[in-house]
Amino acid sequence: MENDFKLFKFSILATLIFLYGCNKPSVLEGKITQLKVEGFDQWIVTDEVTPKFSWQPITKISEKKVIGYELLVADNKTDLENNNGNLLELTVTKIENGPWFYFDASKLPSRTVALWRVRAVLEDDSRGAWSETFHFEIGLKNNSDWSGKWIGMQPELRQKSAPWFRNSFEINKTITKARLYVCGLGMHESWLNEKKIGNELLQPAQTDYNIRSFYVVHDVSTLINQGQNTLGFWLGDGFYNQDKVWGANGLSYGQPKVLAQLEITFDDGSTSIISTDENWLCKSSAITASNVYAGENYNANLYDPLWAKNQNNTSNWKPVKIETTPGRTLVAQQLPPCRITDTVTVKEIKQLHPNTWIFDFGQNLVGWAKMKIDATPNSKITIRFAEDKLSSGELNFATSGVRATKVIQTDTYITKGEGEEIWEPRFTFHGFRFAEVTISNGELKNKIPTKDLLQGMVVHTDMAVTGEFSSSDDTINQIFDMAHWTQSGGVLGIPMDCPVRERCGWTGDAHLTVPYAMYRFDAASMWRKYTTDIATTAQVSASMLCFGDEFGERTRQIKKSGIPTMVAPGKRFIGEGSPDWGSAIAFIPWDIYVHTGDIRSLKEHYSSIKQWTEHLQGISTKGIVYSGMGDWCKPIINNPEEKTEREIYGKITPMLSSACYYRSARITADAAQLIGNKEDYLYFDKLASDIRTAFTNAFYGKDRLLIPDQTINAIAVDWDILAPEHQAKAAENLNQQVIDTGYHFETGVFGMPSLWPVLGKFGYHETIWKALQNEKAPSFKHLMSKGATTFWEVWPTENENLDYYKQSMSHPFQAAFVSWFYEGLAGIKPNSKLTGYRLIDLEPQIIPELEWVKCRFSSPMGVIESSWNQNKSTLTWQVEIPAGAEARLRVPGTLINVEKDSKEFKVETNKITSALDIAEKLTLHAGKYIITSKINR
Repeated sequence: MENDFKLFKFSILATLIFLYGCNKPSVLEGKITQLKVEGFDQWIVTDEVTPKFSWQPITKISEKKVIGYELLVADNKTDLENNNGNLLELTVTKIENGPWFYFDASKLPSRTVALWRVRAVLEDDSRGAWSETFHFEIGLKNNSDWSGKWIGMQPELRQKSAPWFRNSFEINKTITKARLYVCGLGMHESWLNEKKIGNELLQPAQTDYNIRSFYVVHDVSTLINQGQNTLGFWLGDGFYNQDKVWGANGLSYGQPKVLAQLEITFDDGSTSIISTDENWLCKSSAITASNVYAGENYNANLYDPLWAKNQNNTSNWKPVKIETTPGRTLVAQQLPPCRITDTVTVKEIKQLHPNTWIFDFGQNLVGWAKMKIDATPNSKITIRFAEDKLSSGELNFATSGVRATKVIQTDTYITKGEGEEIWEPRFTFHGFRFAEVTISNGELKNKIPTKDLLQGMVVHTDMAVTGEFSSSDDTINQIFDMAHWTQSGGVLGIPMDCPVRERCGWTGDAHLTVPYAMYRFDAASMWRKYTTDIATTAQVSASMLCFGDEFGERTRQIKKSGIPTMVAPGKRFIGEGSPDWGSAIAFIPWDIYVHTGDIRSLKEHYSSIKQWTEHLQGISTKGIVYSGMGDWCKPIINNPEEKTEREIYGKITPMLSSACYYRSARITADAAQLIGNKEDYLYFDKLASDIRTAFTNAFYGKDRLLIPDQTINAIAVDWDILAPEHQAKAAENLNQQVIDTGYHFETGVFGMPSLWPVLGKFGYHETIWKALQNEKAPSFKHLMSKGATTFWEVWPTENENLDYYKQSMSHPFQAAFVSWFYEGLAGIKPNSKLTGYRLIDLEPQIIPELEWVKCRFSSPMGVIESSWNQNKSTLTWQVEIPAGAEARLRVPGTLINVEKDSKEFKVETNKITSALDIAEKLTLHAGKYIITSKINR
């Protein structure tokens, strides 16, 4: 009987196991990789309410189709491995929704540890293997989480130096976890036991310090020793205490200061916090002065190798000064830090004067020069930087804005003289191609410098490159290379107008560059940060220049809080945002949404977007906005009346400002619909329609107020302001305008990004090619012939003496049009109906003279490829579509064949015949394809 009972129990248990096994999805190999949180592929700390998880998508596992992804989040490894998601239970998301997930962290307390992993869901409901685990933590969400005090150095002791701060502490238990939270303003380095922590530079990114400052976090669990340890901070003035440029006291918020706390957890569960307080010590460092515009001074004789090392004698250190809190809140920095991303070697050295040499790096770059020198003691090395040199051989400091800044980018170094010394600055950066080196009060050991004396260190916000492009044409490739150097060098925590003169976040400059930056780089977090910068700076309400409802009207008034300024962040407002510049508050979050599918910035700033559109409405007259800045930096081909640049740029202001008004209203309506605000949607949808009618009647009707130029014709079509039935005629007029100017573009920075897409869309390929290859000014080849390696602010004229050129030689807004290389020449474009490249429009513009184009783009959905080559009348087009995405293709010519994975693939097509060309439309899903067609010309 007992044996029968045991057999019965075993039978029941076996049945239960069998039934459970039948219902539990089987697991196949095939791990998902490249997990990220907020775009970071390593451990991070975040304050985001809904941090974004993302991963590399996969299409199949063991020939089974992937239909979704399953996620799990826990606060400990045991629960995670047992599939117990105590922070997020097993959650499935469909593959067509994208390889990302927004995790609700709103209720998680500060310091929460979160572990997550993801696996594929297959068509038969089986599962792929779990990914590796990604670990992130919630930051210090409340001001009360900070136990330390802000500390600084007495100004009379500090003078202008970059001060050191230190504190020693004892550890006598085993550490399981240690986190260092630090906000060092203006810029800082963190040191522990004689070594710098991490490879980040110029930290933290610039913000409106009176409102928010960024803190950074380091995992120092393995860097703390048993026994005595020393924690140190090295502070530079940065933008927080920028006290030299733009006024008597610059734009300073106060003296350098730091707040930090080191939180340590031991194996017995106990904790310890070492915070900045009155017990810390400070001392002037070897950096005797630093300024982000003017440069850095360093005396090697003053360097104390023990400053961040355990030592018993600290008699020459001084007590710190307890400082006030700089602003309202501290926020975890979520954009990539600045880093050294490349190096450039010196191409040529020429002696200018006795003891003075000019070093040519052959490339206009942003960063600084690292020096390796062996000189007599107390030799002074002065390095001055410039983008260009004069015909005399002297450097041209005018392009770096000396008229405005009253400073020359200059680093100085005083040698110790005990052998080879290697040095580079810490708290400044320069824009330069040339460096002038002068040696005084001593000499080099080998008398004459060699090329390895200096090395160019390329520094910028370390955004990963996502979009590769090349073609069969050298000019196009050089344009692409110039755009990369210009755009990357223009982002150091903020998108700057230029890295030499102003170094400011001009809002109009910024919004123009978003599409190109989003193709070329993983730039979403930077643009989200900058959108908030615009909103925080906009909070100011003060007397400044404001725009009215009449042409050219700009008078001093009290700007309303919430209306953007011309520049953000910082104190250099330059007045209320013009209709064309201030529209950044609407344009940028919309472009983020279209390119990434991330709606968070639209939601967060919807009230600001709405307020901005209502502001434009308030200064409009019957749907037309008359005031604004105009099409800035347009090339000047003919100027018989000798008008000023501003008169020329501003001629089309009512048309351009009204276009920005339309686009802002359209974005407001679409954003309202997305967030479920039906009332606002209906109101702003009608407003946008009314503006479209007013714009069309005023500038394209019988009684025109103004005649559209190249810029307005291009924008009117590209921004979809004109109704579809009017667009072909506007494009035709645009094409004729380019031909009439001898195949020159007359578009400024607003028109240039729209010129090429519109010409290409309507088949004016001959015009495009002749404009691209034009050698006379203004043109790309003419600019290159002047030695340009980046895009200049203003196009040089045909016979201009460059000794008198005074504009910046690296201005990102002039490179914004290179987005067309991706969306036009390669034909990759996100569809705003299903954003984040879930729906992709693939429509390459095939220029007869261009033999081939190669383009691979790591979109949020995964890798998209559109590469083509043409041989006589046969086009071969290589396409890759990521998992979960749908692509709508416009195949030029008559379709011959489609292959998928080297096998013929049947498709349904829709043939299009127009006066411009013949094409076939088809829809494809995930996979790699080779498409051939016959081009009809």
